[in-house]
Amino acid sequence: MVARWFEDSVSELRNGSYYQVYSMNADGSNQVDLTNTSANDIEPSWSPNGAKIAFVSYGDHTGTGSVYVMNSNGTGQQRLTFSAATF
Repeated sequence: MVARWFEDSVSELRNGSYYQVYSMNADGSNQVDLTNTSANDIEPSWSPNGAKIAFVSYGDHTGTGSVYVMNSNGTGQQRLTFSAATF
C-alpha cells in the first residue's frame, strides 16, 4: 500500500478478529479506530485533499466487499458500490 501523509496517516491494523481503518501520527502514536466494525475494513486511501478516506468493507455481505468513503475523522461513512451477487 502506498501511503500519503497528511497530519495523520491511515493504515490497516488487526482489532480482535477483524482489520480496521485507523488514523495515527506519522510515528504511530495517537492511533484512532475510524471504522470500528465487526467486519474487515481494508485498503484505505486518502482523497487528494485529505478530507476523505475511501476503503473496502466486508460488513454488508460475507465474502463480498463494497467501496465506502468517509470523512477523515471516521464520520459520514457512505457506501458507494453494491455487489451484483444475489443474496
